[in-house]
Amino acid sequence: MENDSIVVPQEIRPVSTMTYVGFRILFLIPIVGFVLALVMSFAPKNINLKYFCRSQLILMLILVALYALFLGIVYFGMRYM
Repeated sequence: MENDSIVVPQEIRPVSTMTYVGFRILFLIPIVGFVLALVMSFAPKNINLKYFCRSQLILMLILVALYALFLGIVYFGMRYM
C-alpha cells in the first residue's frame, strides 16, 4: 500500500494543545496579555489560532465590562449610604 501523506496548508493546520495552553498563560498577564490578544487576533496566518485569540479578546472585554459595572454599583451604593 502506498504511503499517502496529506499536505495540510499552514492556514488550516491544527494547533497543538500546548500552544493553546501557552497562549492562555500569556493572556493571564494583565497588559501584555491584552496587547498579545490584539496582535494575534489579526496577525497570524493560522485561522485556528486567529479565532482562538479573538475569542479570548472578546472574553477579556466582557470581563472588563462586568468588572466596571460591578465597581460602579459598589461605588454608587457606598456613596449614598
